Amino acid sequence: MAWTRFWLSLIVAVFIHGVYVLCDNEKGCKIGDYDFSPLDLSYPWMSVSLSNDTYWISICSAVNHDKCPTGSSVCRERSGSFISVGNYTSSPSMFENEDKEITVSFTGGVCPSNSSAHLRTDILFKCGKTLGSPNFLSQDNSCTEVFEWESLVACKKRPEKVVKEVPCYVYVKGKKRDLTPLIKLKGAYKLVTDSDGSPHFVTNICRAITEDPADQLGCPKGSASCGKIQKFLVDAGQPTTALRAIDERTLQLVYKSETSASSCVNTPQTVITFICPANGRVSHPPLVSQSGCLFEIDWITQYACEESEISVKNSLKLIREKDNIDFDLTPLSKENYIVDVTEKDGSKYKISLAIGHTIECFGSVDDDKYHPSVCQRKPNNKEFARALGNEQHSVLRYSDGHLTLTYKEGQPCSSNFKRKTIIEFHCNKSAVNSKPVYRYEEYCSYYLDWYTPYACIDHPLQEKCSVVDNGKLFDLSSLRYTSDNNWVALNGHEYNDDAEILLNVCHDIMPSGKAVKCPTDSAICLKKFDGTTKSLGRYQHEPVYNDVTKTLQLNYTDGDKCRSGKIFTVITFFCSPGISDNAPVVVTKSSDDCSYYLEWHTAAACVVTKKKGADCQVENKIAGKR
Repeated sequence: MAWTRFWLSLIVAVFIHGVYVLCDNEKGCKIGDYDFSPLDLSYPWMSVSLSNDTYWISICSAVNHDKCPTGSSVCRERSGSFISVGNYTSSPSMFENEDKEITVSFTGGVCPSNSSAHLRTDILFKCGKTLGSPNFLSQDNSCTEVFEWESLVACKKRPEKVVKEVPCYVYVKGKKRDLTPLIKLKGAYKLVTDSDGSPHFVTNICRAITEDPADQLGCPKGSASCGKIQKFLVDAGQPTTALRAIDERTLQLVYKSETSASSCVNTPQTVITFICPANGRVSHPPLVSQSGCLFEIDWITQYACEESEISVKNSLKLIREKDNIDFDLTPLSKENYIVDVTEKDGSKYKISLAIGHTIECFGSVDDDKYHPSVCQRKPNNKEFARALGNEQHSVLRYSDGHLTLTYKEGQPCSSNFKRKTIIEFHCNKSAVNSKPVYRYEEYCSYYLDWYTPYACIDHPLQEKCSVVDNGKLFDLSSLRYTSDNNWVALNGHEYNDDAEILLNVCHDIMPSGKAVKCPTDSAICLKKFDGTTKSLGRYQHEPVYNDVTKTLQLNYTDGDKCRSGKIFTVITFFCSPGISDNAPVVVTKSSDDCSYYLEWHTAAACVVTKKKGADCQVENKIAGKR
């Protein structure tokens, strides 16, 4: 089914939009001292403004679009009308400012709103780590369009041979979806295969794998993914076509190998389908399905969602009501923080989260220039000061279970890349007076951790019901009820003759039927036949896997009060292939009625595999189903 879906989407994408393909640019594309040829594709780059104007951009040649005026380098579509707002020239005007930012300008025809001026497009290029993408900034007097593009082409220092990469973003109904944060500059993602749960498949996103000496991956050079076929590690595809949208919540990336493998009928290839999760579900690790020399991956990630769904700019508050997510880091902005680093140069980092406030870093006019929120100083060198980002260019993001605050637009490094700081916040309810902890610096990006109660959600996201152990995925979410029903535990212990126990899995009790009077925040509830109820625990902790007993365990805590404190319940899940509708059994409880212990034999506790079949039949030997 997934293979059919891929071919249909490919046909549709080619017919409607064309396909991004990397070009071998033999003629070159230099503007001043900078080589822009990595941006030269067979199809233009795309950007959409807030007013929903669509722009098609090509730096190294005229735009290849049948509705754009011939010779356009920047073409604007507004209400079905296409005009050139910048004509192609092999030597466009270029200006480089003192921060080594490059502005490339293309001039078009006479401006309709001002006959004495011409239409013009200014593209401000900043050094980045990937190809990046053009972002619309503003329109000046209806005559000049301004874009910002953070891309490796604007860097002074880069490898002579650029790693093969394709555009990693799309627009769906005018909204941007960007997988660029998933690109690894070194190493790759090690994914679970459906054969034995071992990570014999590795991949990068939108970019060929650059070997990390620490990983020893051994992938063929130029591969974006590689996997084992008959015990041999082969190139499973190279990046040649850009990310495309299948529908409003699904994106797809295809890698094709340039060489065939002796054991393959067709050349190896990889199809990665990225799925924006409904209801903010935290993703479990991607699963790989292998059919001969075709590798298919379903990857659930919030990066496949609209950018506005997962991030907010220039704010310390991130609220997603539909996902029951509400972060407020404002209490951390009341003071400045000093982070000491026990490294050779003894750097100190001064950090302020306050909105509209900068810290003193240089003690000179440079503070007004960079407006630093993060500053690096060296006590043994009073002249040393570096601005590492400011709150005017900050982004607070919560995606795939990670809460990060990024400060950009710091001082440039020697490569022209502007320094930035990434702070990842971790939940720790007891870390009341905590401060950031320095982790490392890489490519002029500074990474810190911050453990704080302000990064806590009072329960795991309702959709999170999985655990990974040594590359093997276990997922209990199939046992969860999301409407009307609840599980009724069987009485394997004389816990109470005049009561029954109702429960849900990784979710609060559904307030219906017998459970209508159960406490609303309980995941397991004891209901007496006289109608009274009490909570036996709340869903506050994700499942855990015990590698010794080969069982899963789910702990429900913070129930109603009892003699020893508060009631808690422990549910132990046993893998039982082929059994899908067994109910849990109460096996024991404590004499003070403070703890309850249940066992549950079910196929849902077995390792998850992704299986393909034929003739409308699928066999899963682990689950015992066909």
